[in-house]
Amino acid sequence: MATKYRQELNSATMLGQSKTVIQAEIDAAAELIDFIRLNAYFLKEVSKYRPISEDIKVTKNSMRYRGIDGFIAAVSPFNFTAIGGNLSYTPALMGNAVLWKPSDTAMLSNWRIFNIMREAGVPDGVVNFVPADGPVFGDTITASPHLAGINFTGSI
Repeated sequence: MATKYRQELNSATMLGQSKTVIQAEIDAAAELIDFIRLNAYFLKEVSKYRPISEDIKVTKNSMRYRGIDGFIAAVSPFNFTAIGGNLSYTPALMGNAVLWKPSDTAMLSNWRIFNIMREAGVPDGVVNFVPADGPVFGDTITASPHLAGINFTGSI
């Protein structure tokens, strides 16, 4: 993303969201790269922390990180490509399955992110790209007993 697909991602952002070259660079590639690096850093940092036992002979503390039971729905905004990638791939990085509903005007740039991440090694089925009508998507996911969380940026 930082090199091979940077211009493609920025171009898709310019086409779908009427951004200038500079706005697209800030809104798409540069910011998404920062999000991914920061999220990977925080995942690494949080894995360092373990509960401390005052007296090892008496107590045993343990900590276990695991994915949420169910799926995360990520609903991305119309005007900020990087947030679409961040809302969908951060939960995936933490071990969760994601349904990603892109905005109609960010569809092309979000589709590019989806394909870039698949090429980078994100397994099929971890993040699922679901272009859909907003109310239909919302009604469907909120009716599911498997919904574990919603990542949303935008307005209704």
